Amino acid sequence: MAVARSTKESQDYVLQADRKLPVEQQTKFHLATMKTHTHVRVQGMLATAGNLTGELVWLLLKLGLTGWTGFNDEQGQPIPFTRESRKLTHASGIEIQNPATDTTLNWLTVEDAYELAGAILRASTVTVDDAGN
Repeated sequence: MAVARSTKESQDYVLQADRKLPVEQQTKFHLATMKTHTHVRVQGMLATAGNLTGELVWLLLKLGLTGWTGFNDEQGQPIPFTRESRKLTHASGIEIQNPATDTTLNWLTVEDAYELAGAILRASTVTVDDAGN
C-alpha cells in the first residue's frame, strides 16, 4: 500500500550533544520538511555527489532550518535567527523562500551544520514508523 508523505510541516530537533542536558538547557532547532519535488532533486544531487558535501549542507540548511530556541552566544545572549526578505534560487534551480541569512547560519559549527542537514533530510523522508508498519 502506498503511504502519503507526512503533512507535518515542521518539527523540533535537539543536537546529539545536547540530549544529555536537562530539557530547559537544550537548544531546539526548528526544521521544515521539504516538498516532494525539492526532496527528489536534493536526493539526486546527493546521489551524484556520493556524500553530503558542504554545498549540499548549506542548501539543506537554507531549505530546512526555520529557527531556533535557546541558541546563545558565549555570553549567554540569545542569537537572533534572521531570514532573507526575498526568494533565492540555488544554482540547481531550487527556489528557497525567505531562507536564513548566511550570517545566521555562520553561527553554527561545521559539525552541527552537518548534523542538522542530515536531520532535515530525515524529516522529509517517510519511515516505516510514520507509515504505522
